[in-house]
Amino acid sequence: MIDLACSLALLGLLAAAALGYGVRTLLHGRAHYRRVEKDGGSALLGEGTMSAGYWALQPVGNALARAGVTPDAISLASLALGLAAAVALASVTSA
Repeated sequence: MIDLACSLALLGLLAAAALGYGVRTLLHGRAHYRRVEKDGGSALLGEGTMSAGYWALQPVGNALARAGVTPDAISLASLALGLAAAVALASVTSA
């Protein structure tokens, strides 16, 4: 049941971000980011989707920067969470 709740929460966040970016686009036009315009999107994500993602994650990045969190700390936290997920998956599949 917790899996469903987490999935629905993530889907709700994604829908809220998409709605917010849609409103922003209607009122002010599409957000522009040099990196997105330089790369022109990717094989999986178009330029518009990448701009929306940058726009949605900008407040998170600003908050982390204000809190003094370094990029290395984010990488280490990601590594630790990945290792914890691997251990959790191994313990479930071996049981």
